Amino acid sequence: MPMGGSPVWHRPTPQREEPVEHPSYFQLMLHLRELIDAEFGVTAALDGVAREPAALGLSDEEWNIVGESVVTLVELHKEGWNGIWCSILAEGLST
Repeated sequence: MPMGGSPVWHRPTPQREEPVEHPSYFQLMLHLRELIDAEFGVTAALDGVAREPAALGLSDEEWNIVGESVVTLVELHKEGWNGIWCSILAEGLST
């Protein structure tokens, strides 16, 4: 998380269908929320969603952006801001 405590969200800009436009995007975010709520760490959460259809085919750069977002979500969870941020992020990026 950047200095000042405000999370920064990155939206990938791939040359193909973006993950947030993928029909399985919300399933990926739901799965991610479940993993974070179950106290999975960053690596385990990323491993858990890596095979979701919306995550398949992401470039290394896009996967790094996903990883940065998961780090922020896990940190928010540890600070008591539970996995609801997955839902908020999913809604915000899909609009």
